[in-house]
Amino acid sequence: MLIRAALDPSAPNGTFALAGPDVLTVDEFVQVLSRGQAKERHLQGPLAGLLAHVLPNLTPAVEVMSTDSLPDTTLAAEAFEIDLHRIRDVYQPIEARP
Repeated sequence: MLIRAALDPSAPNGTFALAGPDVLTVDEFVQVLSRGQAKERHLQGPLAGLLAHVLPNLTPAVEVMSTDSLPDTTLAAEAFEIDLHRIRDVYQPIEARP
């Protein structure tokens, strides 16, 4: 899809969310990736921004992560005629791979 979007002049134009059919909150996404083992810690935006300058492990891009980003999961699939797959069906943690 990316190659077609970049090289095919007849490809649709626009901004497309590259997401599967699942609509997950950030917390749900973290739980899928951690297989339910992660413990979320929520900080308010201003406090997180301040701490990002003090704690090296906290990203300064906290405003991006302070709210959920719920994309239109069908727009890219329809425009590029692709199949979407659930994250739980395609994601395998490293330790689970053969």
